Amino acid sequence: MAEHNQSLPVTEQVIRHLHSLSRTYAIPIAEAFRTHLLAWHERPGGEPSKGDLVVLTAIGSIYPTSDHFHQVVTPATTLMGRWLAVNAPSPGAKTVDERRSRVGALMVGLCVRWQALSKRIVPEAVRFTLRILATISVTGTSSTEVAEHLENLTAMAELWKDKTAFIEIFQPFLPILRNLGSTATPASEHLTTLFGPSRQTRHPLLLHNHRPQPLRTSNPKFEEGFNPDKHYDPDRERSDAAKLRKEVKREKKGAVRELRKDGAFVAREELREKRERDADFVKRERRLVAEIAQEGRENQGGGGGRGTGKGRR
Repeated sequence: MAEHNQSLPVTEQVIRHLHSLSRTYAIPIAEAFRTHLLAWHERPGGEPSKGDLVVLTAIGSIYPTSDHFHQVVTPATTLMGRWLAVNAPSPGAKTVDERRSRVGALMVGLCVRWQALSKRIVPEAVRFTLRILATISVTGTSSTEVAEHLENLTAMAELWKDKTAFIEIFQPFLPILRNLGSTATPASEHLTTLFGPSRQTRHPLLLHNHRPQPLRTSNPKFEEGFNPDKHYDPDRERSDAAKLRKEVKREKKGAVRELRKDGAFVAREELREKRERDADFVKRERRLVAEIAQEGRENQGGGGGRGTGKGRR
């Protein structure tokens, strides 16, 4: 509708109707918005048209922009952040593109309005506003254009005044606002006023404020009849455990000693049996040798007599 130069009241009526229809036809309307955003993303140069700006305004009116992730709001926020990051004036710029300045002011205002509930910081919006005001302070531009950016700056400061990095974020604006003269005096005074409470909430880093603990001292305890074999541990469980360990150790030594005695006894018995077997073997061997020798002598004696008689006959 913006491409055909429709009046704002007509555009607002259409947005109201879309808001009502989005409750019944949520998916088709969301897909239509995403299709329009995709066309803007794929457009050479990435410059938004009037229709794109109207679509962004409608998205902020229809959908909850405070959600951490939304199928329509998140891509729209990403596209606005990309455009603000790419089109921020360079630090040494001598001229200001009036169209980009107005489009940027509108996008920064939308970013601030969309984060009114969640209060998430949009660094691209802060950077664009800082760069555009720095360039305007050098080149000089109409007061109307400056007023738009100053209004955005004041809105951002009010939105993020509770952030811990508030001073670091908005401190660079002060010298630029002083260069802008009387036009920026209210914004400069407002920032200076907000810096006061933010500084008061800051405290230097300190160590943990613990109560000092004195060194523990123990008086030595002397025993009149000290026995080195006795345990003087006041902990009952620990003393019983030490006693059990000592008993286990003693029993283990006794068991090992008994095993050694048994082993020595078994060895002695085996040696005695072996000696008995060897002695019996030697005895039988000697008896057999004696019997064999006896038979040999008897055989020799009988054979000699028979030979003599035969010769005589």
